[in-house]
Amino acid sequence: MASSKMEFMVENILNKDDLKSKLLKEPAVSRVEIVGKESVVLESSLSCDAASELLKRETGGTAILWGFGDSNAAVAIMEGSGVRGVIRLGTSRDKGSLIDGTLDGLPPGEHSLQIHVAGDVSEGCKSLGPIYQPNGKLGQIKTESNGRSSFKFYIPDLQVDAIVGRSIAIATPEDEKRYACGVIARSAGLFQNNKKICACDGVTLWDEHYLPAAGLARQQFQNNSSQQTNKKMR
Repeated sequence: MASSKMEFMVENILNKDDLKSKLLKEPAVSRVEIVGKESVVLESSLSCDAASELLKRETGGTAILWGFGDSNAAVAIMEGSGVRGVIRLGTSRDKGSLIDGTLDGLPPGEHSLQIHVAGDVSEGCKSLGPIYQPNGKLGQIKTESNGRSSFKFYIPDLQVDAIVGRSIAIATPEDEKRYACGVIARSAGLFQNNKKICACDGVTLWDEHYLPAAGLARQQFQNNSSQQTNKKMR
């Protein structure tokens, strides 16, 4: 399976050397670098989802994916009728692309992963345009009986820059039905994500991860802002 670099923000690093030793015992992990108090970089053939679960298991804390691929990276939030998931694309060392995804709600069996020319989802998956050439058909993915599909593979001639703004879809092998699709948007590669606090509402990355906590924090922020505005108007 293809190997990629992934950067995680990890909430509960107590001992760097101990964590590094534990992670390197995983056969699918070839390299570990711990930067500062929260950043963990893995080079691994694990999917991003599986790597996150490994970090959670070894630390007992939360692990949030913060960067993917060596440089240019992109992401597509996949949605369809009962189907949800995320597909990440990152540039590898030799300028090919790594594809990493986790989807839930697909029927069991094999499905086609394909890039389309247009990033137009105004009519759902019907308005994506034709398959992007020459590398639009990325290959087949397999869904387990529980409806989950987790995959990771390498495309040698696909450039991330060339597909940002286009779309990606999951369909039957014959493209008779498209189960889910999403627009490919640029995202952070390694060490490119500097966000710690959302400037719009003051929510930290950890609160933002926990949606109920983020909701409360946003409400508190809005209440405080409203109170300050009212004071100024008096």
